[in-house]
Amino acid sequence: MANTSLIAKIDDFINPIAVKEIRQAVKGNLIIWILMLFMVVQLLIIGGVLVFSDSVGVDFNMGRDIFMALLGVLLGTCMLFLPAIATLRMASERSDKNVDLLFITTLKPSEIIWGKLCVSIILTLLFFSATMPLMTLTYLLRGLDLPSMFILLGLDFLVVAGGVQLGLMLASFPGSLIGRGIYFLLGFGALFVMFMTMCQVSYGIMYYGGGEGFSSWEFWAPALTIVALILAAIGLMFVLSVACVSPKSSNRAFLPRIYIFALWILTGALAIFWAIKESERDILAEWMIGATIFFCLKLFVNICERNSYGPRLRKSIPQNKLLRIPAFLFHSGVAGGISYTITMMALTNIIALLVIKKHFSLPSTAFYIQIGFATYALSYCLLGFMVKKTFFANSQKEGLPAIITVFLCAAGIVIPAVIGFLVKNNPNSFVDDIWFVGSPFVFCFEKDLIPGGIHYSAIFAAILMVILLPWFIGRIKDFKPLTTLAVNCADEAGDE
Repeated sequence: MANTSLIAKIDDFINPIAVKEIRQAVKGNLIIWILMLFMVVQLLIIGGVLVFSDSVGVDFNMGRDIFMALLGVLLGTCMLFLPAIATLRMASERSDKNVDLLFITTLKPSEIIWGKLCVSIILTLLFFSATMPLMTLTYLLRGLDLPSMFILLGLDFLVVAGGVQLGLMLASFPGSLIGRGIYFLLGFGALFVMFMTMCQVSYGIMYYGGGEGFSSWEFWAPALTIVALILAAIGLMFVLSVACVSPKSSNRAFLPRIYIFALWILTGALAIFWAIKESERDILAEWMIGATIFFCLKLFVNICERNSYGPRLRKSIPQNKLLRIPAFLFHSGVAGGISYTITMMALTNIIALLVIKKHFSLPSTAFYIQIGFATYALSYCLLGFMVKKTFFANSQKEGLPAIITVFLCAAGIVIPAVIGFLVKNNPNSFVDDIWFVGSPFVFCFEKDLIPGGIHYSAIFAAILMVILLPWFIGRIKDFKPLTTLAVNCADEAGDE
């Protein structure tokens, strides 16, 4: 009886999505054919070198060269096929024409994404295990060390897991066939960049011998930092995937915003630590620019969120009025999303500026450039949302505000430049700099335009915030829990 109870508990613990996906992989022939082709290619590589090469006994770097070739085949196979398989299966279940397990199951969205990721990790382990015997033969041919081999295999495994999660995230995004095609093209480009980057990193580690500093903190400190960043990126894509497959009526923004806040603290602490330790201001500047670009992109998502609060979302609003202030930032909604993003960008700049003034001389040019990007992104996103709210209030398309924002940004870049070209006095002279003030990219090339661009975009954003202030105050007042609204409705009914 005890064994039966233990088996039942284990059976309940196993993710049913993982069981379903594994069953499909076992019944299908695609994984088997890919694995067999992969093994044949690796056997041809190592067999061809051993049979036809005359320098097997005298070339002390042959083991390293063969290992790099096998590692390239392993990484290329896993980065090409495993994310593609996971993405296509997820996209087929996410399609509006195929109401599959994703829509009718009682499982949590996190369990669905986790189950699919687990299956891909299992398949990745299968490919890595299949190539291990041949990798062992390369060690016997000399030219490499075991620590470097295991470090590279572990790093490549994390990158493959990240590629799979990237595919799952892109497949989770809603959209038409054209939109999904664009997502997949972007994903394929990202996977190609990841593959080429890892090939260069692997060659560098193998060439310089990563195992030589295996017992040194000088090796493990940056190595663990890189691993932490990769895991953080995988976690970010995971929570975004969970949010995409969650019901629209739920508080889909809570988990991503909590995770992004924790990730912001982690990456900021790492950037400050390494900047002070290495006395490199550029490390902090890279964190500022990366955080600013991320939050600017997040603005495009925030303006596409809901404009009202449904009963299901109101159930999670706290009764305490003091707790509603932070809860407002972490609940779905355009007003809360914009407030959250502005708060995070402001904290990023304030903290970075304080650290720079305390440990370094003056802020770099990158500090002012990323402020300009933030103000331009805020102004264009607010304008796009205001246009949608004014002229397309009845439209139900989720991505319409972002599309309008992109068109407005393109118009702000192109139209003033064309007008300036037409009205200039001397045909041989250049267009005056004032006509490029609508472009958020111009001060990347013209440093003299940084102050003017920041002032223009900041004033424009402030004007839009003043115009939207009544609407914003209304959203704050409407942010009330369900029970409070029910009591108010009852009081109004009694007065009537």
